[in-house]
Order: sequence, then C-alpha cells, then structure tokens
Amino acid sequence: MTVASDNFDLLTRIRQHLPKGRDLTMIIIKGHLLVEERLHGLVANAVRDDSRLADARLTFFQSLCLCEAICGSSWDECWRFARRLNEVRNRLAHRLDHGDLNELVDSILSAYDATAPSPSSSTERARWLKNAIMIVCGLLEGLRVGQKHSKVEMEEAWRSRRGITKRCNGPARHGAFW
Repeated sequence: MTVASDNFDLLTRIRQHLPKGRDLTMIIIKGHLLVEERLHGLVANAVRDDSRLADARLTFFQSLCLCEAICGSSWDECWRFARRLNEVRNRLAHRLDHGDLNELVDSILSAYDATAPSPSSSTERARWLKNAIMIVCGLLEGLRVGQKHSKVEMEEAWRSRRGITKRCNGPARHGAFW
C-alpha cells in the first residue's frame, strides 16, 4: 500500500497525474488512483503501525469502507462519489462494452451532488469531473491531516498523563492507543 508522506503536496500530485485534456477514461482512471491514494493515507493514519497493512493489500473498496467507518456519515457525498467512481472505473477496466461514457460520468457527478445540472458539453463534463476529483481528494486529505494531528495529540496526552517525557519507537506499553 502506498501512503502519502508528511511533506506530500496534494496539489503537485494532482497537477502531475490528472490529465489536462478531455479524455474521460483517463480522467476516471487517474482520478481513481488519486482518490485511492488519499483513502489509503486515511486508513494508515488510523492505525498505530501502518507497516502492518502492506500484507493486507487493501482494495479501493475495502479502504473506502474502512474510511467510512473511521470518519462516519458526515462525509456521505464524498463516500458516494468515491463509491461511484470505483464502480465506473471497474466497469471501464473489466467490460469491453461499458455503456455511454457521458452517462457514466454524469452518474459519478450526481453521486456527489444530485441537484447539479448535467454538463452541457464534453469540455464542461471533463472539467466538472476533474473539479469533483480535486474536491474529494482535498476533503480526504483534510481528514487525513486532521486525523494525524488528533493522533499525535492523543499520544502526547497519554504520555504526559503517565509522566513519560521521551517519545520511543519501541512497542506500545500500558495499553497506549497510538
């Protein structure tokens, strides 16, 4: 599992990998990978030792389910979008006849915001899809960073309550959460 590093710049990552053109298939594939990276980062921050997750080989869907359980339903539009993005990406990857791509993209967009109008052109559709991917990646990254800070604060509070002044990298003692 690839997890974002602490000095990981999401905007740079998006600029490097999200296609600049209107190729909806590539936008879906690359956007799926960017969202998956964020999901894996969220899961990694939720556990004490993320190196133990490597053998789990978590799929996009498994990571999504874990993130939903970790973060709760306050982010339902984000989870719906990610779920539909995954379904459409899998459909493109595993079916020769995947259906009308414009309708599939519209279904991804409406998973995030059912009240939004349908895009009026292929250029608008591609731009809206890229914008939605960037918004969801930003939300997930914000959750990851907030979770990381909470994790550090909980660990520091636990150590201070027990009079531990030095941080150690050894095994957890005395039932530490983080």
